[in-house]
Parts: sequence; C-alpha cells; structure tokens
Amino acid sequence: VSPRTLATLVAVLVGLSWGYARTIVGDVINFVVNLFLVIPALPLMIVIAAYLHNGGIGMIVLVVVITGWATG
Repeated sequence: VSPRTLATLVAVLVGLSWGYARTIVGDVINFVVNLFLVIPALPLMIVIAAYLHNGGIGMIVLVVVITGWATG
C-alpha cells in the first residue's frame, strides 16, 4: 500500500470524525488540520526524518503519512 493511499485514508477518517464532532473535539480537530495545512510538508518531513535515527522504508512511509494526511 502506498504512503499516499494511507495518508488519504487517515484524511478520510479525520474528516469523518470532524463531521460528527460538533463540540470542542471538532474545534481541536479543526485546529490540528489547519496547523498541518500551514506547515510546509517537505521541511517537516526532513526534520522528522532527521530525528528518526534507524530509518528504513517503514519510517519513510510513516513520515509521509504523518505529513501528508492533511492534503489528502
């Protein structure tokens, strides 16, 4: 499964949760989504990958999913 597919799946789950949560939880999800949309993905990927010392393909997939879910 490609990292972009996993990121899209995470984005769908966050979007569905956001749609059903009309309370403070929805506001928190809104803040997190806006935060990930404002931060540029490539520099964030580089910073996260630099802190993960024993990388590998699994860590690269995880970094792409973490940084790319907001753009779907």
